[in-house]
Amino acid sequence: MDKIAHEVRAQEWFSIIQACNSSGLPKKQWCEENGIPVRKFFYWQKRIRAGLYKEAKEKDAGLVPAVPVQTTALAPSFAEIPATPVALTQGDPFQPDAVIKVGNISIQIANTATTELLERIGSTLLNHAV
Repeated sequence: MDKIAHEVRAQEWFSIIQACNSSGLPKKQWCEENGIPVRKFFYWQKRIRAGLYKEAKEKDAGLVPAVPVQTTALAPSFAEIPATPVALTQGDPFQPDAVIKVGNISIQIANTATTELLERIGSTLLNHAV
């Protein structure tokens, strides 16, 4: 199977696994009720988990994953934002260089914010726009 066909099939199985996990049913029961071969389900679940684990390790190492996994817009998601230690003196409150307001949310940003942080904030805001 070529790389593109494998990626397409992996995305299909990712959707199937998400549907099963959100059903609230035991996996074997869900597979039987939906005509999914149980062995094939667990095979793909193992492959996808291994791929996600590898992707997470690459991300931690600063590498870019080959194929980003897309999540459904209906499911809530959270973005981990690494904190940069800032030394503040007593009585010297944080003064933001930019403030972004969306509804009831206010995000204060300093000039020292990294490009990665700004991209993650923007992506999170786009994914949760009402």
